[in-house]
Amino acid sequence: MGDFIIQFGGSVAVCEIQHRLQNRPWMADRPVHIEKYAWGQVIIQSSADSQYVPYEDGEHMVASIGRPRFIQAAQGDQAFNRKLFDLWTELSDDDLFDNLTGMFALIRISCKQILIARDHMGTQPVYLAHNSQGKLVAIGTDVEILALISGREADFDPISLGELLVHNNITFPYSSRRGIEECNPGAVIEILPGDCEPRIREHVYWQPIEPTQPQGDLVDELVDRMRAVGADIAKSADNIGVTLSGGLDSRAVLSVLPKEQVTAVTYVTHKNFETDIAREVSTAYGCEHVFVERSEDYFPRMLLNSGPQLLGIERRAMLHGLCISESGMQEKFDVILGGQLSDTYLKDHYMPKWQRELLRPKALKERSAILLRKILGIPQPVHLPGIGSNLGRYLLEKYLNSDLRRSVRSRRHKRLDQVRLLRPATAEEWVKFWPTSRQDDLSHILGNSKLFSFESLFSHKHIIDFAAKLLPDQRYKGVITNQAFSILYAQLADIPDANTGRPPGNARIKGSMRIKRRPIKTAEMASWNNVSDSWCDMVTLQELSPDWQERRRLLADSAALATLDPLITKSATQLISAYSEDLGPTFNQMFMQLATVIDARLNK
Repeated sequence: MGDFIIQFGGSVAVCEIQHRLQNRPWMADRPVHIEKYAWGQVIIQSSADSQYVPYEDGEHMVASIGRPRFIQAAQGDQAFNRKLFDLWTELSDDDLFDNLTGMFALIRISCKQILIARDHMGTQPVYLAHNSQGKLVAIGTDVEILALISGREADFDPISLGELLVHNNITFPYSSRRGIEECNPGAVIEILPGDCEPRIREHVYWQPIEPTQPQGDLVDELVDRMRAVGADIAKSADNIGVTLSGGLDSRAVLSVLPKEQVTAVTYVTHKNFETDIAREVSTAYGCEHVFVERSEDYFPRMLLNSGPQLLGIERRAMLHGLCISESGMQEKFDVILGGQLSDTYLKDHYMPKWQRELLRPKALKERSAILLRKILGIPQPVHLPGIGSNLGRYLLEKYLNSDLRRSVRSRRHKRLDQVRLLRPATAEEWVKFWPTSRQDDLSHILGNSKLFSFESLFSHKHIIDFAAKLLPDQRYKGVITNQAFSILYAQLADIPDANTGRPPGNARIKGSMRIKRRPIKTAEMASWNNVSDSWCDMVTLQELSPDWQERRRLLADSAALATLDPLITKSATQLISAYSEDLGPTFNQMFMQLATVIDARLNK
C-alpha cells in the first residue's frame, strides 16, 4: 500500500522520516516523494504498483496509497492519479467514490487545503497525531512515525496495550500511543492548514447501514457480483497471481477469473495435504501453478523481526506473504489476488456464540429440553468458545489488572453501542471488523499490500455493498455464500476441502474426513513446520524455536517489562522467560511482540 506522512511545521527532519520509511523490510528501494509547503511537508512512499506515481499540476498534488481503481477501467487507461485529479474536481464525493473500489487512502494537497479520503470499509488506516499539548502536528498511515513526530514514541496507552494482549487489536479510534487516533472509515477529511491550529472538517460518504428486512434472491445476486468482480479485476491486470490454499474461498476467487491470465500461488514450507489439494485444484481449473517456498526459520524470523518492523504494534504483526518478496515472485505479476475477508464479510466468523446457538437447528428432543428448563427455571447450558478462538479471547481479560480490565471493557462496550446505531442486529460482528483496519488478523492483508501489488477480491465495492445487506440468519454457517460458491466452483466442487476432507457442500458425508498427512520428519526440519497446511504450530514454535528463546534471553532485563508488568496479573519477567500454557499462543505471541517493539522505542 505504501505510506504517507503529512507534517505540520518541521520538528522532525524530512530525511529522518524518509529513513524510517525506507529502513523497513523490503522498503529500501521503494521511491519516496517529498513536497514542501509553507505549513510543512508531505512525504509519500509509493505503493508497489508503479502506475500510482503522484500527479502534480504546479498547484495541486494528488497521490494514492494502495491499489484504488475506477470500476470497469482497463489497464493502460489514463494514469490513475491524473484521472483522479480531474474527477475529484468535477464530481461530488458521493459520486466519485461510488465508482471507486479497492483498499486505499487518497490525498489531494495544495498550499491552502488538504483532502484525505479513506476506502469504504477503512482497510487502510489514517491517523491524526497530536502532541502532549494537544496540537495537531501530523497525519499519516504509520503510527510509529507519527509517534516520532508528536513526541510519543514511548507514550504508550496502557488500555490499548491491554487490548492488544487479550484481543490482538485496539478499539477504534485509539492507537497504541496516546494522542494518536484514527479517522473515520468511508470518509473524506478536509484540513485547512494555517498559522494557528489546522481546521478539520469531515464528510462521511459511505456507511454499512443494516437493512430493516431481508433482501431478495441473495444467492444469485452474489454469483453475479462475484463474476462481475472477477471480470473487473481481469480488466485491470494482464498477469494475475492468485494465492491458492487447499480451502474453499481461494478456489472461489480462482473460479471467476480467466484461466489464461492466472497463475495459482501456494505457500509451502514442506509439501503436505494442503499443497496436494491446491495442485489438484489448479490442474482441474487449467491454470499455471507455482509453489513459493519458505525456509525452515521463516516463521520465527517473520514474527519476531520483519512483521513488527514493517507493521509496528497496532495488531499482531504477521506477514503471511513475505515469502513472495523473498523469492522475487512479485515481479511476475501485475497484481496478486487473495481470498482474504471472505469469512469476515460474508460468513459467521465473528458471529457471537449466543447468536450462533440461537440460529443452530435443533431436534425436537433438544427443543423440548430447552422449553422444560425455562418452565423449571433451570439455567440453559453455556458452551463457551476457547481462548484460541476469536470469539473466546475475552476470557483472557481476567489476566489484566482490575482497573485496566474495567477500562478495556468500558471502551469496547462504548464502541459496540456506536456500531449498534447502524447495525442493530449484527453490531457484535461488525464491531470486530468495521473499520476493517481493526480486524484482528488484518496484518496479512496490510503486509501483502505494502510488500507487493495486492488486492483481496472480497474487498471490492461490489462485495462490500452485498455484505452490508446480510442479516444474521443469512450469515450463519455462510449459508448464502456457500450456495453461491458451489455454483461458481463447477468441476472444482469435486475436489475435497483441505480443512474437512469433504468436497464442498457434500452434506451426505458426515463429520471430518481430513487426512492428517504430514511431511516426513528429517533432522533438518523444524518441528513447528510439521503441519498439514501453510501455517505452523505456534505453540511448538514458541516453546522450541532457538530464535524465540534467544529473544527471551535478550529481553530478560529489558525496561519494556516495567511497562508491561503493571498491565497483567502474571509476572512479566516470568512471561518473557517461558511459554505460558494457560494464556494460549496469541497472548504469548503478542506479549513477545509488544516487549520487542517497546524495548526498541525505549532504547532510542
